[in-house]
Amino acid sequence: MNVFGVDATLRQRGFLIVSRGDYEQTIAPDDMQPNKMLSSGSCLPDWDKDFYQRMSRISLRKMFRYMLAHPDGASKEELSSELRQASSSIGERLSYLRKTGLVREHDKG
Repeated sequence: MNVFGVDATLRQRGFLIVSRGDYEQTIAPDDMQPNKMLSSGSCLPDWDKDFYQRMSRISLRKMFRYMLAHPDGASKEELSSELRQASSSIGERLSYLRKTGLVREHDKG
């Protein structure tokens, strides 16, 4: 039995996996597609580990959540003001998310 991956972690915590959904609503960089996932639920080594490291930071998740809640777009200044984060940090995070293909530039910013 494989001791790595989502399935193994859930089983170790006493959860029973009854069914699986599709990956249509999964948010992940373009190069992290389901065809690069092992049947055990663990990732192939060439997946972008940097993505998981960055997403472990609450500041990036808050920014991402704010952008999801405002689908018409949010400017860097709005994000900085609403989230009380430095504009330079917001810019760096947006640049990374743009590079991964998770966000794109919009008329509003």
